[in-house]
Amino acid sequence: MIQPAILSDAVLGQARLWENACQQRWAEPVYHLRIGEAPLPSLLDLTPRKVVLYLVDDLYCSGVRVKGRTGFKTPLPTDGIVEEYQIALNKAMLRPALNDLMPVLLHEITHAIDPYFDKDIRRQNPPGEPPIELSSQEQYELPSEQRAFAAMWTAALQEDIKAYKSSAVSGILYCYRSSEFKSYWLHSESTRDLAKAHIRLIVADLKRR
Repeated sequence: MIQPAILSDAVLGQARLWENACQQRWAEPVYHLRIGEAPLPSLLDLTPRKVVLYLVDDLYCSGVRVKGRTGFKTPLPTDGIVEEYQIALNKAMLRPALNDLMPVLLHEITHAIDPYFDKDIRRQNPPGEPPIELSSQEQYELPSEQRAFAAMWTAALQEDIKAYKSSAVSGILYCYRSSEFKSYWLHSESTRDLAKAHIRLIVADLKRR
């Protein structure tokens, strides 16, 4: 089984700072609004990765409207260090008042600090060849997506633990908060079982802190 992405307190703390900053600046009439940057530790070896967050008026990926996306300042090198990871959040699809900002933000932060994401992107962009376009269903089989779809609920799981809510039903409840997570959850029995396993392991880690 692929291991879950465990987000540290430092990462969660930065995510909360960015969430607050986004809420405070949500109404600013800027198409591409830079919220801030931070060095966040890699999930592999804790090496700092430069991550920059933007709010944008609208956002598409391969012709599909999306809530968030993680990219790079320059084309992804074939190996070695990435200069800068850039996260964009789509104001047109997010509603902070409905508490849907943090899960999307954590999903994208997980990509930015996850070496699995680097590997998946490199496989989709072979040198000297056209990029490989994947459907949503195909993306659900990528290790980086499987890790991010569980890690995106880390902050929510913290709140569930404080409220003594059972993590056994968390995945089902989160389907009502995110249509994207619901699609992933219902994609196949294997992805659903993996999400359940990852949620259990994330909860166990949170309880040890």
